Amino acid sequence: MGLSPGSDAEAYAAKQSAVNGRHDAATRAILRVCALSDRITSTEPKRRYMCHRGTTCPVTPDGAVKGLDGAHDVFDVSFAARKSDAKNRASVKRHGYGTPQRRQQRAAANRDRRRQARADYAAGALNKSALERVLQQCDVNDQDAYHPGYSGPCAMAGDRFHPVVLSPHGGWWRWGNRDEHNGFISNISHSGDNVPDYDIEAARFDSHARTWASWTHTAFLRQAVACAVAVASYGGARYAATAELRTARRDNRTGAGDGDPDVGALLPEPAVAA
Repeated sequence: MGLSPGSDAEAYAAKQSAVNGRHDAATRAILRVCALSDRITSTEPKRRYMCHRGTTCPVTPDGAVKGLDGAHDVFDVSFAARKSDAKNRASVKRHGYGTPQRRQQRAAANRDRRRQARADYAAGALNKSALERVLQQCDVNDQDAYHPGYSGPCAMAGDRFHPVVLSPHGGWWRWGNRDEHNGFISNISHSGDNVPDYDIEAARFDSHARTWASWTHTAFLRQAVACAVAVASYGGARYAATAELRTARRDNRTGAGDGDPDVGALLPEPAVAA
């Protein structure tokens, strides 16, 4: 792929475009499969959850699924390559990071930076792209200062929070003596998954997209998430490789050695499948 066809595809699958694509695809897959079942779903519920420490920090999880008991099972997706990283990510999702005091200090400093950047832009010392970079850096700096986590805000609203930590290939991490996601999956699964097999009259999960390997909602969910992650990883890696080729062509680079007669020649436009 890209300028180095013989390199490991994992290098491109680790690009930011692939990382973002995996996250969004996994979130959509969970909500879509729950919507195909007998559950009510919500994407990034806003203004329902507030910081339990009294700050104005926004709390927007990836999604919520309303179960038969009326409570919402709220989740936020993240990825980890190792089990130890998965534990740490789950802890951060639950309990957050930083302190409200540090958030206040960062916010005050970034207000001054934004004000100065806008003044420099008005005076012509900064162009529009430079101004946008400064404002984006300030936003990231604010966000990195503090987050209350999701467990406290969800508990205040009477809901349950579950950190969903997946492997880069779409598997569901497990640790300890039980599956970390048992509570989440059992709460959002179709009501027919827990009915004994001999009850032939019970309502079961059914979908036109269901395959022979996923006759329950739980199995279908795991399979759908894994497939969505795989497709998104390929799409993100392909996007990164295509962008690399376009940049190389614009810079008149080939990636070949010094003795190559094609050095300095324009690269062809990357082919894009219809």
